Amino acid sequence: FSIILDRNDYYIILSNFSALLATLLQGAVLLTNPEILYGFPSDPNQPQAERSDMSEENTEASKGQILRQLEPGLVDEINSGLAILMDNQQRFLKPDLKIFHLAEEMGIPPYKLSVYFNEVNNQNFFEYINQRRIAYCISKIQSGEARSKTLEALSLESGFNTRSTFIRAFKKVTGKNPSTYIEEAL
Repeated sequence: FSIILDRNDYYIILSNFSALLATLLQGAVLLTNPEILYGFPSDPNQPQAERSDMSEENTEASKGQILRQLEPGLVDEINSGLAILMDNQQRFLKPDLKIFHLAEEMGIPPYKLSVYFNEVNNQNFFEYINQRRIAYCISKIQSGEARSKTLEALSLESGFNTRSTFIRAFKKVTGKNPSTYIEEAL
Protein backbone atom coordinates (compact mmCIF):
# COMPACT_ATOMS: atom_id res chain seq x y z
CA PHE A 1 0.00 0.00 0.00
CA SER A 2 2.79 2.45 0.88
CA ILE A 3 4.64 1.47 -2.33
CA ILE A 4 1.92 3.05 -4.50
CA LEU A 5 1.51 6.15 -2.33
CA ASP A 6 4.24 8.37 -1.03
CA ARG A 7 4.48 9.04 2.69
CA ASN A 8 2.45 12.33 2.60
CA ASP A 9 -0.48 10.72 0.74
CA TYR A 10 -0.52 7.89 3.27
CA TYR A 11 -0.83 10.35 6.19
CA ILE A 12 -3.56 12.36 4.42
CA ILE A 13 -5.64 9.23 3.83
CA LEU A 14 -5.08 8.06 7.39
CA SER A 15 -6.10 11.43 8.88
CA ASN A 16 -9.21 11.66 6.67
CA PHE A 17 -10.20 8.13 7.62
CA SER A 18 -9.79 8.95 11.34
CA ALA A 19 -11.89 12.11 10.95
CA LEU A 20 -14.61 10.13 9.15
CA LEU A 21 -14.56 7.46 11.85
CA ALA A 22 -14.79 10.10 14.62
CA THR A 23 -17.70 11.82 12.85
CA LEU A 24 -19.59 8.53 12.45
CA LEU A 25 -19.02 7.68 16.11
CA GLN A 26 -20.22 11.12 17.20
CA GLY A 27 -23.33 10.77 15.01
CA ALA A 28 -24.10 7.37 16.52
CA VAL A 29 -23.79 8.75 20.05
CA LEU A 30 -26.07 11.71 19.28
CA LEU A 31 -28.59 9.49 17.54
CA THR A 32 -28.88 7.16 20.52
CA ASN A 33 -28.83 9.99 23.10
CA PRO A 34 -30.98 12.87 21.74
CA GLU A 35 -31.08 14.52 25.16
CA ILE A 36 -27.51 15.67 24.44
CA LEU A 37 -28.76 17.75 21.51
CA TYR A 38 -32.00 19.00 23.04
CA GLY A 39 -30.82 19.64 26.57
CA PHE A 40 -33.30 17.39 28.34
CA PRO A 41 -31.86 15.88 31.48
CA SER A 42 -31.34 12.16 31.48
CA ASP A 43 -31.31 9.80 34.43
CA PRO A 44 -27.85 8.19 34.42
CA ASN A 45 -29.13 5.30 36.58
CA GLN A 46 -31.78 4.30 34.05
CA PRO A 47 -30.68 2.66 30.77
CA GLN A 48 -31.91 4.19 27.50
CA ALA A 49 -33.90 1.08 26.49
CA GLU A 50 -35.94 1.11 29.69
CA ARG A 51 -36.99 4.72 29.15
CA SER A 52 -38.81 3.87 25.92
CA ASP A 53 -40.99 1.27 27.69
CA MET A 54 -42.22 3.58 30.44
CA SER A 55 -45.32 2.76 32.42
CA GLU A 56 -47.99 5.39 33.04
CA GLU A 57 -46.60 5.98 36.51
CA ASN A 58 -43.09 6.57 35.16
CA THR A 59 -44.48 8.83 32.44
CA GLU A 60 -46.03 11.09 35.08
CA ALA A 61 -42.72 11.18 36.96
CA SER A 62 -40.96 12.02 33.70
CA LYS A 63 -43.41 14.86 33.00
CA GLY A 64 -42.70 16.24 36.45
CA GLN A 65 -39.00 16.06 35.67
CA ILE A 66 -39.53 17.89 32.36
CA LEU A 67 -41.72 20.54 33.99
CA ARG A 68 -38.96 21.13 36.54
CA GLN A 69 -36.89 22.45 33.64
CA LEU A 70 -39.28 25.37 33.65
CA GLU A 71 -37.86 27.21 36.61
CA PRO A 72 -40.23 28.82 39.11
CA GLY A 73 -41.77 31.83 37.45
CA LEU A 74 -40.82 30.76 33.92
CA VAL A 75 -44.35 29.56 33.13
CA ASP A 76 -45.68 32.98 34.21
CA GLU A 77 -42.95 34.69 32.20
CA ILE A 78 -43.87 32.66 29.10
CA ASN A 79 -47.59 33.37 29.63
CA SER A 80 -46.99 37.11 29.83
CA GLY A 81 -44.54 37.02 26.89
CA LEU A 82 -47.05 35.14 24.75
CA ALA A 83 -49.80 37.58 25.75
CA ILE A 84 -47.67 40.46 24.47
CA LEU A 85 -46.46 38.73 21.31
CA MET A 86 -49.72 37.02 20.38
CA ASP A 87 -52.52 39.20 21.76
CA ASN A 88 -50.98 42.65 21.37
CA GLN A 89 -48.56 42.23 18.46
CA GLN A 90 -50.34 39.34 16.68
CA ARG A 91 -47.09 37.58 15.76
CA PHE A 92 -49.09 34.50 14.74
CA LEU A 93 -50.05 36.35 11.53
CA LYS A 94 -46.46 36.09 10.26
CA PRO A 95 -46.42 33.09 7.86
CA ASP A 96 -42.75 32.32 8.52
CA LEU A 97 -43.05 32.29 12.33
CA LYS A 98 -40.94 29.60 14.02
CA ILE A 99 -40.59 28.63 17.66
CA PHE A 100 -37.03 29.92 17.82
CA HIS A 101 -38.24 33.39 16.73
CA LEU A 102 -40.57 33.57 19.73
CA ALA A 103 -38.00 32.07 22.08
CA GLU A 104 -35.42 34.63 20.97
CA GLU A 105 -37.83 37.53 21.49
CA MET A 106 -38.77 36.19 24.93
CA GLY A 107 -35.14 35.50 25.87
CA ILE A 108 -35.57 31.80 26.66
CA PRO A 109 -34.14 28.65 25.06
CA PRO A 110 -36.37 27.22 22.30
CA TYR A 111 -36.50 23.78 23.94
CA LYS A 112 -38.02 25.30 27.10
CA LEU A 113 -40.69 27.03 25.04
CA SER A 114 -41.35 23.70 23.33
CA VAL A 115 -41.68 22.01 26.74
CA TYR A 116 -44.13 24.74 27.73
CA PHE A 117 -46.34 24.17 24.68
CA ASN A 118 -46.25 20.38 24.95
CA GLU A 119 -46.61 19.99 28.70
CA VAL A 120 -48.50 23.08 29.88
CA ASN A 121 -50.70 23.71 26.81
CA ASN A 122 -50.93 20.03 25.77
CA GLN A 123 -50.30 20.94 22.13
CA ASN A 124 -47.27 21.54 19.99
CA PHE A 125 -46.15 24.93 18.74
CA PHE A 126 -47.78 24.61 15.31
CA GLU A 127 -51.12 23.52 16.77
CA TYR A 128 -51.01 26.55 19.08
CA ILE A 129 -50.18 28.97 16.24
CA ASN A 130 -52.79 27.47 13.90
CA GLN A 131 -55.42 27.70 16.64
CA ARG A 132 -54.62 31.41 17.06
CA ARG A 133 -54.78 31.94 13.29
CA ILE A 134 -58.13 30.18 13.00
CA ALA A 135 -59.55 32.21 15.91
CA TYR A 136 -58.43 35.36 14.09
CA CYS A 137 -60.09 34.17 10.87
CA ILE A 138 -63.31 33.30 12.71
CA SER A 139 -63.43 36.81 14.18
CA LYS A 140 -63.15 38.21 10.63
CA ILE A 141 -65.96 35.91 9.48
CA GLN A 142 -68.21 36.86 12.39
CA SER A 143 -67.58 40.57 11.89
CA GLY A 144 -68.65 40.28 8.23
CA GLU A 145 -65.22 41.16 6.82
CA ALA A 146 -64.98 37.77 5.10
CA ARG A 147 -68.01 38.27 2.84
CA SER A 148 -66.10 39.82 -0.02
CA LYS A 149 -62.91 37.78 0.37
CA THR A 150 -61.81 34.52 -1.17
CA LEU A 151 -60.56 31.61 0.94
CA GLU A 152 -57.10 32.32 -0.47
CA ALA A 153 -57.23 35.91 0.79
CA LEU A 154 -58.55 34.82 4.20
CA SER A 155 -55.83 32.20 4.56
CA LEU A 156 -53.05 34.67 3.70
CA GLU A 157 -54.47 37.34 6.04
CA SER A 158 -54.63 34.75 8.82
CA GLY A 159 -50.94 33.89 8.47
CA PHE A 160 -51.11 30.67 6.45
CA ASN A 161 -48.79 30.09 3.50
CA THR A 162 -51.24 28.00 1.49
CA ARG A 163 -54.96 27.62 1.14
CA SER A 164 -54.78 23.85 1.67
CA THR A 165 -52.96 24.23 5.00
CA PHE A 166 -55.56 26.80 6.04
CA ILE A 167 -58.48 24.51 5.15
CA ARG A 168 -56.90 21.54 6.95
CA ALA A 169 -56.21 23.59 10.11
CA PHE A 170 -59.67 25.21 10.01
CA LYS A 171 -61.36 21.84 9.81
CA LYS A 172 -59.21 20.47 12.64
CA VAL A 173 -60.10 23.36 14.95
CA THR A 174 -63.79 23.85 14.05
CA GLY A 175 -64.80 20.49 12.61
CA LYS A 176 -66.05 22.25 9.45
CA ASN A 177 -64.63 23.46 6.17
CA PRO A 178 -64.18 27.24 6.06
CA SER A 179 -66.69 27.65 3.22
CA THR A 180 -69.35 25.74 5.19
CA TYR A 181 -68.56 27.80 8.29
CA ILE A 182 -68.86 31.06 6.34
CA GLU A 183 -72.20 30.01 4.80
CA GLU A 184 -73.61 29.14 8.21
CA ALA A 185 -72.32 32.38 9.74
CA LEU A 186 -73.94 34.60 7.08
